[in-house]
Amino acid sequence: MQFAVALPWWGYVLACAIALACAWWTYARLVVPLTGLQRSTLTALRAVTLLLLVLFLLRPVQFVQAVGARDSIVAILVDGSRSMRLADAGGPRLERARAVAKELQPAIGADFRTELLTFGESLARGEVGQLTADARRSDLTGALTALADRYRGQRLAGVVVLSDGGDTAAREAGTSQGPGVPVFTVGIGETTAGRDREVVNLTAGDPMFSDSSIDLSVSATSAGFGTTAMELRLSANGRPIETRHVASPEDGAPIHEVFTVSPAADQPTV
Repeated sequence: MQFAVALPWWGYVLACAIALACAWWTYARLVVPLTGLQRSTLTALRAVTLLLLVLFLLRPVQFVQAVGARDSIVAILVDGSRSMRLADAGGPRLERARAVAKELQPAIGADFRTELLTFGESLARGEVGQLTADARRSDLTGALTALADRYRGQRLAGVVVLSDGGDTAAREAGTSQGPGVPVFTVGIGETTAGRDREVVNLTAGDPMFSDSSIDLSVSATSAGFGTTAMELRLSANGRPIETRHVASPEDGAPIHEVFTVSPAADQPTV
C-alpha cells in the first residue's frame, strides 16, 4: 500500500503509537466503573477508530497504468540537417543523436509505442541505423504540422525532438498548427559556441534611376575571436570593390556596415 502523504517509516510508527496511546488514555482514568472486558472492548474500538482516521488522513492510493497507454504513441524526431554532421568534443552530432535515440526507445517503450522519424526539409520515417544528415534546413514547424496530420485519429502521447539548433525554415515559427501534445526537446552538441564568423543578414536597396547607386546593408557576427577586427570584403562578380576591417565592441556582438555600390544596369551583379 502507498500513501499520498509520504512519511519516513518512523513517522507511520509514531502516528499509530499516538493513536493507540490516546485510545488507552481515554479509558484508563474513566470514573464510571467498567469491567475488564468492557474496558478492553471500548479501548479496542477507540483504537481502531483512531487508526482508521490516521489511515484516511494519509490518503492511501494505488497507481494503475492508464487504459490504452500501450496503444499511445511517442514520436521521436531526429534532426537530419547538414549541421548534424559537425563534430563536437563527443564526436559527430548525428552519432550523439543516434545514441540518445537508442536509449530513449526502450525506456519509453516500456509504457508507450515509439516511432522514430527524421525531419529536415520534410518529415520521414527513420531507422536508428540509417540516420543521415543531408537536409538543407531544419523545418521543425513544418515537421510538427506534418506530424499532426500523420497521427490524426491516433493516440499521440508526446513528441521528443533531438536537434542541434532552432527552426531554420522559411516560414515563421508558431504560424502552423502543432500536434497538440507535449513536445520535449533534447539539445545535441556543445552548449558553448565555437569560433565562428558569419554574415547573418544582407539587404540591398532599390535603385531610384538607371545606373544610380544603392546602399548595401550588411550584418555580421564574430564569436570566439574577442574584439579582433573582422574583414568584410565586397566584390562584384568576383572583382574586389572594397575591403573594411571592423572590430566588434564585444565578442559575439553584431556588426552593421553599409556599402554604397553602383551595379551595372545591363547585366546581373553578384
